[in-house]
Amino acid sequence: DGNSGEDISNDDFTISPFGPQVIYDFLLDSNPGWSTAGQWAWGHPTGGGGQYGDPDPTSGHTGSNVCGYNLSGDYAANIPEYNLTTTAIDCTDLTRVGLRFWRWLGVEQPAYDHAYIRVSNNGSNWTTIWQNTAEVADSSWQYQEFDISAVADDRATVYIRWTMGTSDGSWQYCGWNIDDVEIWAVTPSNPYPLGDLNCDMHIDGFDIEHFIQAIDDMDAYIADHDGDPYPPCDPYLADLNQDGEVNGFDIDPFVILLGG
Repeated sequence: DGNSGEDISNDDFTISPFGPQVIYDFLLDSNPGWSTAGQWAWGHPTGGGGQYGDPDPTSGHTGSNVCGYNLSGDYAANIPEYNLTTTAIDCTDLTRVGLRFWRWLGVEQPAYDHAYIRVSNNGSNWTTIWQNTAEVADSSWQYQEFDISAVADDRATVYIRWTMGTSDGSWQYCGWNIDDVEIWAVTPSNPYPLGDLNCDMHIDGFDIEHFIQAIDDMDAYIADHDGDPYPPCDPYLADLNQDGEVNGFDIDPFVILLGG
C-alpha cells in the first residue's frame, strides 16, 4: 500500500459492483428555495459571530454561498427551534439512501443549546438522525454523512431538516452553515459498475487511465466523458471505498477489483 506501507489483501475491502451514486446534489451556489424560519437564510456568510467557539466562515465549502443560521453572526439567546427544510425529494425506487453534506457549526453543549438534523417521508413525522451531544466549535468545513435509508428508501416525498435551537440566555455561537448537500442511493438498474471509469460495462485495464484522471483532475475527466466516444460517465465510479471522496484511498480497492 503506497499510502500506509501496510500489506493489503482482498479481505480488507468489501466492494459492491453496483454501489451508491449521487442522485441529487444541491451545491447551494444558487438559492435552492428551501423553507426557512427565524434567521435561516441562503447567501454569503460574513465571518461574523464567535462570541464563543469560532466565527462563521467567509465563503462556502465550494463557491461563495451557503444555507446558514444568521449569516452575519451568532444565533440569539432564548430562541425556540427554527428550521431549514428542503423541498420534497423523490426517492422512489431508490435504496440505501444517504445524506452527505459539508458543515461549519458552532453550538454550546446540549445542556444549554441545541442543533438537530431530522428526516421525514411525509412532512409531518420527523426522525432525528443527529443532535449535538457536546459543544461543537468548527473552525473549518467538516464532511458529514448519514444513512437515512430507514426513512427515505422508496419514498416519494423525503424532506431533510436542519434545526437551530433551542438556546438558553447566555453563550452564543455561530450556528449552522451548510454547503454541497448530496443525496446518494442505489438505483434499481445502475448501468455502470463501480470501477468502470470509461463506462463500457467492463472493468479492465482500459479503465486505469480514466481512474487516474478522475483522481487527479475531476473537471478534465467530466469534460472528456461528456460526449463521444464515451457516454456521460460519473467520476464517482472511482469512489471504490464508498466514502464520498475520490482520492488515493480508492487506489488499493481499484487494484483489487481489477484483479478479480
